[in-house]
Amino acid sequence: MFELPLDKFYKTDSKCKPCKLEYSRAWAKANPEKYKQRWQKQNKRRWIEQKQDQAYMNKRAVYFKANSEKRTARAKAWNQTNRQKYNIHVTTSKIKRRLSKDAKAFIILDKEFRRLYASICVFCGSREKIGMNHNIPISRAGNHSIGNLQPVCRSCSTRKKNKLVSEYKYYLKTLDTNR
Repeated sequence: MFELPLDKFYKTDSKCKPCKLEYSRAWAKANPEKYKQRWQKQNKRRWIEQKQDQAYMNKRAVYFKANSEKRTARAKAWNQTNRQKYNIHVTTSKIKRRLSKDAKAFIILDKEFRRLYASICVFCGSREKIGMNHNIPISRAGNHSIGNLQPVCRSCSTRKKNKLVSEYKYYLKTLDTNR
């Protein structure tokens, strides 16, 4: 048995520095997620700088380019298995982009979105490919609020475009009389 000098030990630990280092590396390999979180917490400034560092961003870009098909396949699989969440996400993100400059945005709860998607189309009564549409289009000073939303199938939504509900119903009536 051999003895090590005191400078080879930490003040708060009974293990020597080389043993502690070996133990820490083994723990980091065994617990990569916890290690990452701990590292980010302890090195917050460095982590932020690293994210903003151009070389780091280039390295990420190379990774994303090399694994784009794998990432796309994973995203498509998730979108297929979580169709309702995906539809809500797409719709809300489009609306958020449109309303980013507009102060007339209201928060709509997921529960209200689910209720809309579970409804039938207000124009044709279809249950297929239900989305949401604004009674008064945002492009015509309408609000993005639950009171201004209605469940509409995709085909009716594309035909309605930015018409008011009354204009769209008149348009449908003229289509019927022309037949």
